Amino acid sequence: MSLNADWRTISEQADKGKVDLFVYYCMFTGIPEINEDTYEEFWTRANFISRLSDVDLGFTRKDVVDFIGFKTNATPITKRQLISNQYKGFDRQLNFDAHPKVSGSVRIMEPIKATINKEVSK
Repeated sequence: MSLNADWRTISEQADKGKVDLFVYYCMFTGIPEINEDTYEEFWTRANFISRLSDVDLGFTRKDVVDFIGFKTNATPITKRQLISNQYKGFDRQLNFDAHPKVSGSVRIMEPIKATINKEVSK
């Protein structure tokens, strides 16, 4: 399933160059729609992921407010699922760092970091 986004109702002041970044973070945070009820939780979850992953977030709280009305078809997840998913990824990364030659190990965060850093640097 492709990830789709609708940004027709976001603020005129919104930086349209950050649309792809918001699409990715809607997917990563499990918050498919940024609205008056979800923007604070979106901001919190995005910061949590950014800090845990050691990547530049690439947007500010004002950007999130400007993106109210942004919608995607990302799968919604609970806070508990988000924390569990992030913990599992972090644990796998630690195990890979400790045992890099173990067969089947994959650097979990590197593709995510590369994607986010690519969008931030645009």
